[in-house]
Amino acid sequence: MDANFFPLFPLQVVLLPWEFLPLHVFEDRYKLMIGLCREEDCPFGVVLADEKGVQNIGCSARIVKVMGEFPDGRMNILTRGEERFRILHTYDDRPYLTADVEFFDDRPEDTSPAELTEKILSFLPEHRKDAGPISDDIRNDPKKLSFWAGASLRPELKDKQRLLEIGSTSERLIELVRIIEETQKKERRIEQVEKNSSRNGHP
Repeated sequence: MDANFFPLFPLQVVLLPWEFLPLHVFEDRYKLMIGLCREEDCPFGVVLADEKGVQNIGCSARIVKVMGEFPDGRMNILTRGEERFRILHTYDDRPYLTADVEFFDDRPEDTSPAELTEKILSFLPEHRKDAGPISDDIRNDPKKLSFWAGASLRPELKDKQRLLEIGSTSERLIELVRIIEETQKKERRIEQVEKNSSRNGHP
């Protein structure tokens, strides 16, 4: 994968490795960029663009299927996250943003705490039924589980960006458990409010 002049697609989303991301491509500059990526069968970088600007860490995306094309060049594509990268330098001499990037992975670790993976595995099937079944491939690989869970939990963008940036599987699992515990607290508060509302304020 060429790390020089890597094409970037700034979006208000965070993409994680192995996560699927459908995109509607309608701007001329990105129609050009995606067209080149299709011709050369190469990925592009998805980076979060928010009120602070373009984030420094993103995830490469590869086109897995073209869902539809229109006469004016617009297209619907399905992409999948692959590798995380760190932006070293950006260039604006093309219609779309490019950058020199450095790809990175998690640090090697001996083991991941089993109690963390068990908590995640017990929470998701009950609370995120739309995420689909957890395959044995994901269940038995803590790193894959951490990214799959990060996508399935649908956390706030700042939390999802944090998951993307963490360079340790164990640390990412700890962060996921924190997100799960916060989600459970919110659910309990909502249940209590609904219960109180059904009693019309009576204890």
